[in-house]
Amino acid sequence: MDEYIKTLQTASNTVWKVFRQCLMEHKNPNMAFGQIVEMYKGTSAETYVSEYTKICTEVMKDAEDPKAYLDEALKVTVEAWKVFKKHISKLYGDEMTDGDWNRLIKDATDVGYKRWTSNVREYAKRYSCLCVEELDRHYRRIHHIREDWEKGIAKGDIHAL
Repeated sequence: MDEYIKTLQTASNTVWKVFRQCLMEHKNPNMAFGQIVEMYKGTSAETYVSEYTKICTEVMKDAEDPKAYLDEALKVTVEAWKVFKKHISKLYGDEMTDGDWNRLIKDATDVGYKRWTSNVREYAKRYSCLCVEELDRHYRRIHHIREDWEKGIAKGDIHAL
């Protein structure tokens, strides 16, 4: 678990630093984000990095006042990470109950709802969802549940089983 968290935190911090710098300097982050995505390819943080860079790229248009936007987005990020870290140890201890999943979703939703009328609404909504999705992805990794099985089951493909 420690290695996974360390990789995810390092990746998250790297994306955040590029996002912050590009927003403050009004630069296009695509090249730097592309390098970060490539750097984490094949790691446990691959999908997280890919999704997080997409979020950051797409919400940059919402930041009329970059400093104020970043201040509020950082609060969102910290709150969402607290929610994530609160549940990851239960996930690793195989102690995650249906009630824990429900609390996770409620807590993550609350992060977004607090900013429903602010300019970081989209970032808050998408980043808190990303943290829930990352826990779900990691749950599937731990329990060796292939993503394509779920897609096949959802389509009614009995051969996916």
